[in-house]
Amino acid sequence: FVGDSIIFVFVVQHEGSQVLEIPRNFPLLNWVQDLREGISNYHQAKQKTTDLFPKTVRQYANAAQLLYEKLVAPIASSLKPEIIFIPGDGMANLPLEALLTAAPKDLSNFNTYPFLLRKHSVQYAYSATMLHQMVARQARNTPSGDLLAFAPFFEGDASNLAAKIQREDGLRRGFSELPYSGEEVFRAKMRFSGSSEVFTGAQATKQKFQELAARYRVLHLATHGKANAQAGDFSYLAFSTTDGSSLISAGELYNLTLNADLVLLSACETGLGEQKRGEGVISLARAFAYAGAKSIVASLWSVNDQSTMQIMDRFYQEMQTGKPKNLALAAAKRWYLEQNPGQNAHPFFWAGFVGLGDFSVLKI
Repeated sequence: FVGDSIIFVFVVQHEGSQVLEIPRNFPLLNWVQDLREGISNYHQAKQKTTDLFPKTVRQYANAAQLLYEKLVAPIASSLKPEIIFIPGDGMANLPLEALLTAAPKDLSNFNTYPFLLRKHSVQYAYSATMLHQMVARQARNTPSGDLLAFAPFFEGDASNLAAKIQREDGLRRGFSELPYSGEEVFRAKMRFSGSSEVFTGAQATKQKFQELAARYRVLHLATHGKANAQAGDFSYLAFSTTDGSSLISAGELYNLTLNADLVLLSACETGLGEQKRGEGVISLARAFAYAGAKSIVASLWSVNDQSTMQIMDRFYQEMQTGKPKNLALAAAKRWYLEQNPGQNAHPFFWAGFVGLGDFSVLKI
């Protein structure tokens, strides 16, 4: 809980709880902003100058250490490997796993960075009450299908995906084509033995999503998204434009009745939105929670098309082994770090996705 002069940290565990008071004598909001800009500014820049990358890396590393020392270090000895983080005001868009427990041995080598991810898996919740509700939630109607996936901005031949996958640095923002989104949803379908449907390109319409969403226990949307920081209900996801109505807003999602165990929002800014004091962030992810989803994976910035496909596919693989969703997502990120040394291990590529809600085992 973030007060005007004190930050109260509540550590709640099975064996008891404690409250720690941290003086708010440091610029919390500025540090969070510094961390986010340090992570994303270079990769989202239209002009990537040679001096911008090291500048943003230093900005990120400095903020990541300062935030860890102030917010996490005082309770580090009490933390278990699995953390559920309920952020106070101003921290809803903080990727906790990207904090640094110490200074990197080599600032230019991300494989030496002591990310919090290396020690802990982190899932998020809007409040303790809402977390309890999502864990206890029962589907209103038993889903008849396993997976429903949409990739409206994949315009290639689904039977020849390899020839289409060629762009390395595309972001899931604007309304440009997303060549890796097609492979992402078809890989997802391969992980399920039961009934699954995948819609790409012109077939991936808003109308079809609204008609079918309640019938499936996993919804996977690999598309474009946009948060609205002034009016969270106007944040939106994009579908195919062929039916004349391509955007679905957070406000519209509240009217859906979902029975999903898991919703993967594989798009930009789906965990961001309007921040309301004492309530948290009003976002697309929150709208899916109110519509009935038990758990959601959402994003904290404009994500990379290729790395997103890799992490999502590995997430499914880890769940297939029987891991709970929170451990599967953390394992997918650690796998990505191992498989992508060098600049591709930058937290921009993996730290943006966070899990919300009930992250127990999902049978695939």
